[in-house]
Amino acid sequence: MPHGSFLPSSLWNVTQAERDADWLPVYSKPDSGWDGQFYFRQSTDPFLLSDAINCSDNVSYRYQRNGVPMLAWAVARSFGEFPTSGWTFQFVQFALTSIGFGVLCYWLNKNGISLFFALPWLFCGGIFALFRGLPDSASDGLFILSCYCVLQKHLKTYVVATTLLLLCREGYAIYAAMVFGLSCIGWISWNTQRPWRAGLWTAVPGVCVVAWALYVASRLGVRPLHGAAQVPFGYLVDWPFSAYYRMMIAQWTTHSKYELLLKTLCAVTLLVVLINLLRTIRKWELSAALIPYVVLIAMTGITVWE
Repeated sequence: MPHGSFLPSSLWNVTQAERDADWLPVYSKPDSGWDGQFYFRQSTDPFLLSDAINCSDNVSYRYQRNGVPMLAWAVARSFGEFPTSGWTFQFVQFALTSIGFGVLCYWLNKNGISLFFALPWLFCGGIFALFRGLPDSASDGLFILSCYCVLQKHLKTYVVATTLLLLCREGYAIYAAMVFGLSCIGWISWNTQRPWRAGLWTAVPGVCVVAWALYVASRLGVRPLHGAAQVPFGYLVDWPFSAYYRMMIAQWTTHSKYELLLKTLCAVTLLVVLINLLRTIRKWELSAALIPYVVLIAMTGITVWE
């Protein structure tokens, strides 16, 4: 059962590269498998030059989250590997997640904070997404690195990490936009006497992700971010905590105690984080940049909360 961790399904067919390598689907129709199969396939065809686009559920949406597939493609080709193997794809995922976890532990230890606070993410969302080929864990790792670069004034590393971050999860663009704006007015300093120059550098991630969106749109013959635009309001994005409230009511009536517990923990975590960011907005320049992103998380739609 090659690359079974991604649970590919015959519902989406197989690419020519997979067929040549005798890689077969794990699931049969009508089972659809995990989303990780699409990102894994993109790591063999990250620039939409082959037939992987014919084996995806929402090509525009998937290819907008192409950071890990691009990096896995580069690693695989550097070792003469084709198609990109599941081992290489997961190596890249583990590497990015490990970098983020290491940076988080280093920062906590440096500031005299218990390393315990790094474990909830690692053993909950981090591990769950990682073993299913989803970009969440790697994105979180890059997000941690990006935040650390802001705190430590590492401008060039910030640009690289944040560019890859936005290519992994486009939702982080609101955070990058805040860093850009705060850098331009001098609120976030980068050890330079010319805030406008730092502002230009911090604009690079946003420019790159917009350029990539235009490239994907041109290759597919659709408007930019077409995949996300197809999803009705309320499914992926909704008013703050609106979808959360509706799902809490629905699962209260069905007595889903486990789901109620998870949703309560999520809501409490979001509120605690938001309150602490507001409390530390004068102490940490980064706090102001993070608040809009936390609000955006609270605006996740019913697709997420269900």
